[in-house]
Amino acid sequence: MKVLSLLFFLYIFTISCTNKATEQPIDAERNFGNAIIVKPEKQKYSQTPENLPELTKEEQKYVGVYDVVVDNVGGETYILNPDRTSVWRFLGSPTEKYGVWKVSNGVITITSEGNTGEIEEVYKKRNGKYYNTLFEDRILKKIK
Repeated sequence: MKVLSLLFFLYIFTISCTNKATEQPIDAERNFGNAIIVKPEKQKYSQTPENLPELTKEEQKYVGVYDVVVDNVGGETYILNPDRTSVWRFLGSPTEKYGVWKVSNGVITITSEGNTGEIEEVYKKRNGKYYNTLFEDRILKKIK
């Protein structure tokens, strides 16, 4: 069942990532050691940093690089930037998808724009780990 849910999720997300016309260039500055991680040259997503509220002190703890782990194997990465923008990457693929993130009562919600519409992932903390509320075998693990 875990393998099936992972394959289904990857199929849906990959479909939304295959259209080369929607890929966006990024600038060369990538500093995973600092808070500013990835800055798209242009933000295609409807939510831009200019119309998002600043992070609270509590929310600042969530800024960073996260692996999405299924059965102790990572293959996807989310980057949660301090301006509330996010970047999704799939291992071995040059495609990046952009979106926004928020935290409410310890629940992380990441919304990305795919080719077929918005994709929203919600992660809720349980036993010290953040589990996807739809596919519980998907765990969001902070790596930086």
